[in-house]
Amino acid sequence: MNNSQEISRRNLLRGAGVVGAGVAFSSLLSTNSLAATIENPRPYGARITPEQALSYLKKGNTAYSRGIRLQKNYVPARPFTDGQWPFAAILGCADSRVQPDEIFGMAPANLFVVRNAGNVTDDDVLGSLEYAVEHLSSSLVVVMGHSS
Repeated sequence: MNNSQEISRRNLLRGAGVVGAGVAFSSLLSTNSLAATIENPRPYGARITPEQALSYLKKGNTAYSRGIRLQKNYVPARPFTDGQWPFAAILGCADSRVQPDEIFGMAPANLFVVRNAGNVTDDDVLGSLEYAVEHLSSSLVVVMGHSS
């Protein structure tokens, strides 16, 4: 990879609002109010800010870490055949115990998830994350680690 590709990719991910997390998410969050349902944050592909995207993830994870089962809205804002509209891209480990949709309380079509053993980033993984940001307008990229 040449320097111009590295700089371009760095700028792309920086513009998306990259969040690195090498610890279990359950210990990160505290919020006093939780909704009983998590709605699709991007109905009809509306854009949201990285801060709003992170807020949705925190709300869902706070409920999960407290053992609160959220009522997920499985009715898409528009038919799945119309395309994808994930608000965040998640790079996570392929570990079967760590399901991003569950730990963030999200229904289908909200997250673009890229998983492999050890959540290692190579050109293929980076290309998938770039696709989520560039073509699907995901406003947040989360690199998710876990322990135990």
